[in-house]
Amino acid sequence: MWRLSRLARDSERVGAELDTGIDGVIDRLRASGDQAARTFAEEFGRLLAVDGHRGPNEWDIASDSWVLRPDLPLGMIDQLRRQDDDQAPQARAAALMTRREQLIAELMQAVAGDDAAKILLASGLRSGTVFYQAREQVKDAAVRAMLEAKLPFVELGRRLAERGVIEHPKHVFLLLDRELDEIVTAPEGWRERLARRAADFAELGSRVPPYVVMHGTPTPPISQWPLRADGRTGTKAAGGEELKGLGVSPGVARGRARVAAGLADLTDLEPGDIIVCSTTDPSWVPLFLLAGGVVCDIGAPSSHAAIVSREIGVPFVVSVTRARDRIADGTPVEIDGLAGTVRVLQDAAG
Repeated sequence: MWRLSRLARDSERVGAELDTGIDGVIDRLRASGDQAARTFAEEFGRLLAVDGHRGPNEWDIASDSWVLRPDLPLGMIDQLRRQDDDQAPQARAAALMTRREQLIAELMQAVAGDDAAKILLASGLRSGTVFYQAREQVKDAAVRAMLEAKLPFVELGRRLAERGVIEHPKHVFLLLDRELDEIVTAPEGWRERLARRAADFAELGSRVPPYVVMHGTPTPPISQWPLRADGRTGTKAAGGEELKGLGVSPGVARGRARVAAGLADLTDLEPGDIIVCSTTDPSWVPLFLLAGGVVCDIGAPSSHAAIVSREIGVPFVVSVTRARDRIADGTPVEIDGLAGTVRVLQDAAG
């Protein structure tokens, strides 16, 4: 995606087509007589062939994968055009690798003369590297398998909606397993039934589910779950106030907070902006190359986003309670990815 963003930035034709609009841009580029435009279209096709299984909320079979919604990766590539060449992921990772090697040498020097400690340290470093790589590969393979299961349902939903059996193609994902055969053999009555389920699902989505850690903790009834809209209008952190979380990628950054419920809220991210969200998944990562830092309500040092942030040197603070509620969109903030702090630099109305 970074390479595609460079093609888009350096080609007058590709840039002009993206400025015109994302819809239909690949078809327009393919039909173009411009070589750079055709190269971009071919490279983008390869991106979808290799990584088209990725997408927002990719563990949900009803979510949109990139291969189904090419406008999603295209939108991020369009935004990455704004970033400078010296922020290339390869360059950032290489600089961090040099620092990593220096730190390993210092650690080895600290245990010089203690063979047991030296072996234990080397083993820990090696196992950590292998574990993180294997963990991410397994997750990637699982999402690829999810896409293989998803595609037939997408087509089934399209056909059922076309016939008027269901109101919307995505309503097919509201069927129970035992109902799949029923809707095909006896399609009457499903349109209204699934429309009601969709309304119930939307109602659930409008509420904040309880964050349960302890097994056996009673879960309050859904009617008592707070509405998400209420949280957005709560008291915002004042200028000078510091929110505490867990630092998972070191570095200090200052920038404009861009508060997002999802990727759809980050269509105008500028270089150096601080992303503030509930959580992320791999589909957010390309925008990390544009952001000055990231803050999440939920997260851990071994999450995908934390791993990638460390690889490319993006300050990242997670487990900042109600960060998306407390920090106003557009407010200047300073984050410290080592100390795990987020400082609001001025009042929301300032």
